[in-house]
Order: sequence, then structure tokens, then C-alpha cells
Amino acid sequence: GILVSNMLTAAAATSSTVTTAAGVAVADEAGRHEYISIQGNTIVNALVGIAARGYNHPSSPYNRYDHFLEVGTQIGNTITGFGFGSTTAPHGIYAVYQDSARIANNTVDGGDGATTNCYGILATGSIGAEIWIESNTVTLTSAAGTASLIGISVNYSGTGSRARLYSNTISNCIYSSATSGSFYGVFNAGAIGELYLDSNRVAGNSLAGSGTMYLLYGGGRGGLTHLT
Repeated sequence: GILVSNMLTAAAATSSTVTTAAGVAVADEAGRHEYISIQGNTIVNALVGIAARGYNHPSSPYNRYDHFLEVGTQIGNTITGFGFGSTTAPHGIYAVYQDSARIANNTVDGGDGATTNCYGILATGSIGAEIWIESNTVTLTSAAGTASLIGISVNYSGTGSRARLYSNTISNCIYSSATSGSFYGVFNAGAIGELYLDSNRVAGNSLAGSGTMYLLYGGGRGGLTHLT
């Protein structure tokens, strides 16, 4: 896959701990990543298709997160076959500690054989930040029983945080091995300030077992939610 990160070592970057590795401390805004653009790639059979990891700024004003990341905004990326039976959570696109990022026009199809939570697109970890996720197509499968299958998820929080999820399609996701595991089409997992959900399509998905199918899940939002 493709990794943008401030992780400490090359070994960390190539390990299966992409979503949990420690990073280098960023002393001021000059040390953050800005305007990274990932466009038009085809990625097959990676645990994580695209991962962008900024600095976990621990205090207000949280201005040392990476800024202005763009994934697929000009030419969409195609990510297929990710996960391939891993016991580590697979992700098609994973963005953490980002502000003012846009993830758009990507095709994400994978998760086959996954035995833990599986995400098509996950943006997480930021406080007081903004994210746009639009016009992506996500199709997932899973071999888990109690874990969750999640099309698109945002976990942002704090004053000024805002997520705009527009015109995404989550379709043909199959979770036939589920016993009590749940399915989430579009999932707000954080206490976000403002959440905009507009023209998303969640259709043609199937879930076995006793778990719950959530198509559009507002979650623990802290402020306004706009549904259109």
C-alpha cells in the first residue's frame, strides 16, 4: 500500500502496526505534513491500501495535525483485495490526525477473510478538525463472527470539528459469517461538532446472525447533524 507517516523507524512503517505505531514529536506547525496528494493509484492485496498518519497533537489548538491531505480528489484510487484474512484490522483508506482533508472518488473493495473489524474508509483521532469524504464507492466482505464491518467511519470530536460525507455508495457488502457482528454503512463514531450527511447510498448489503445493520449512524455526535 501507500503510507504517509511520521513514524519513528522504517521497520515500524513496514510492520502490521500501521494503525497504532508511535510517531515523532512535532514541535511546531512547520513540522507537520501539508498538501500531500495521492491520486490515480491501483493498489491490490495490501493490509491497508492507503494510510496517512499525522502527529497526535495532545493539546489545543491542535494545529500540528497534518493538513490538506487529498486522496483521489483529482483521479480516484482503486484499492482491491485488502485485508486478505488478517487478524489485524484491515482498512482500505486510513487517515489519522488529519485536518482539512478530502477523500474522494475512490473505489474500495476488500476485506475477504478478515476476522476482526474491517473498514472501507476510516478517518479518526482528530479534535477540532474538518474532513470531507465524498463520491467514494465501498464494497466489503468479512469472515468474522462478532466484529464489525464498516463502510465509512469518522471519529472526530471537539469544538469546531466538522465532517461532510456526501454522495458515497456503500453497496454489495456481504457479512455471511456474522453471528452477533454488526454492519455500519456510514458511521459517525465520535462526539463531532457538526455532521453533514448528504446523498449517500447504502444498498444491497447483507448481514447474517443477530447483529444490527446500521445504514446511516449518527452516533455520539456532540452538535448539529444535517441530513439531506
